[in-house]
Amino acid sequence: MAEHIRVAQQRLEEFERTHSLETLSHAVQALEGIEQTEPLQTPPPEVRSRGTLAWVTLFRHIDQYLDPNFDPSDVPSVNVIPPATSKGVKYPSGVDPNAIPDSKARTKYIEMLNQNRAKLEHYNFQHRLGLVNQRALEGFHQYTKHSFAPGGAGSAELRRILDGSPLGTARKRELAKRLSP
Repeated sequence: MAEHIRVAQQRLEEFERTHSLETLSHAVQALEGIEQTEPLQTPPPEVRSRGTLAWVTLFRHIDQYLDPNFDPSDVPSVNVIPPATSKGVKYPSGVDPNAIPDSKARTKYIEMLNQNRAKLEHYNFQHRLGLVNQRALEGFHQYTKHSFAPGGAGSAELRRILDGSPLGTARKRELAKRLSP
């Protein structure tokens, strides 16, 4: 378990530097390996606590970048149509901005292209981060199923750890829903 947590921590540190979702996905993969390598009996409380805190750290990183207002249906434009020039000339989408002689129209078009590019980058990042989040939620569910006895003391212990964590209320509720019966 310690090796999986160490690898996950390294990946999370790398994610903070690079914002690479592939690196974040590797952190999830490392934590998913915990329940695959531990014995089939319930681990001791200190081991469960370390594993749970590693998952909490992962979710804290995800939550730092997950946009709660992200709307997957608000997709970026495939083509940006340049504005008409002051003389009413219209250019097709995809035209090189330098081909537009009207400086105001060219400037506006460049601004529109930059806004769409930023929207595309944000969209792609949030979409992929959402996929990593879903995988992490499933991994956390598997971890709790393996590491905590259903009901009773195991669930209470897990709830105490989650309640004391720095996660937001919404995330705590979401994770609590995944506690294994």
